Amino acid sequence: MTRSLVCLFLLSTPAFAAAATIKTHTTGSVAIVGATVVHPELEAGSAVSPDYTVIISGDRIQAVGPATTTKVPHGARVIDAHGKWVIPGLIDSHVHFFQSANLFTRPDVADFGRFVPYAAELQRNQARLPQTFRVWLASGVTSVADVGGPFWNFEVRAAARASHVAPRVATTGPLISMVPRPQLDLGDPPIIKISSPEEARALVARELPHKPDYIKVWFIHEPGDDLGAQESIVRATADAAHSAGLRLAVHATELVVAKAALRAGADFLVHSVQDEPVDDEFIALARARHILYCPTLFVIMGYRYALSGTWQPTEAEKRLADPQVLAGAAPGGGAQGPAS
Repeated sequence: MTRSLVCLFLLSTPAFAAAATIKTHTTGSVAIVGATVVHPELEAGSAVSPDYTVIISGDRIQAVGPATTTKVPHGARVIDAHGKWVIPGLIDSHVHFFQSANLFTRPDVADFGRFVPYAAELQRNQARLPQTFRVWLASGVTSVADVGGPFWNFEVRAAARASHVAPRVATTGPLISMVPRPQLDLGDPPIIKISSPEEARALVARELPHKPDYIKVWFIHEPGDDLGAQESIVRATADAAHSAGLRLAVHATELVVAKAALRAGADFLVHSVQDEPVDDEFIALARARHILYCPTLFVIMGYRYALSGTWQPTEAEKRLADPQVLAGAAPGGGAQGPAS
């Protein structure tokens, strides 16, 4: 097998409930012996290989093969993985560091500030980032993509890079938005209203010194808005991003808006089209641009379950999730979860 960068999880069951991250920071070798290896690029029975050995040297996977034929290097550290599964690290491709799973995290959507002020919730999210990193790893997630937030997002990325107990992080700065969100502006706003192509280019220029991994537009189209004018803002943003060698991520959840975003140069749609089935024109635009498409299927349902008091945590969530978030979202908890 061709050598590849180590990014594996060792699981105690087929479910994605990770028992241990396999990371090496020395030149020594590690042999994971007897595991069931999952090959997500293969189909059906070929995707699962029982009683396999994985050889890691430094930060590279050197070999993956049957235990009977894959030689363990002399002096290697041996991990007995019989009864366990090895999977590639998962990627959470749509997160926001400034948010949490709490109901208090987006007062512009549902304002529960009388229970927990937004400023307190934001401080709590920042303070808990080391624990959040650990929960991602414990859930099998070794890479995350934050798709927009305050400029302190870049400090989070730096902290993750400096830690051995954090996923790899890709991020960007404030969302270039068609609408204002003053409820979220505490001095370093995650969403900034842009009214012209010139303003869009200026905000991209402010972000570039921080070396963002991409640029993000929050393309909200409301009744009476000039779609053509909005598309010109997206196009100016795309041009500025592409000139800097960056991709453009766009929030566009209606079909007409998503097609406008693709025409304007979007490379990454961070949500599904939600209002109607996509059509042949959308498919043609998406294929022509070779876009990334992140479905985020559960976002709206998450709000509905939590606000209706019908959400039930899974066993993994009970074990790993933030207890305060669980208390606030569980049946009967609603918006009266404990204050931070």
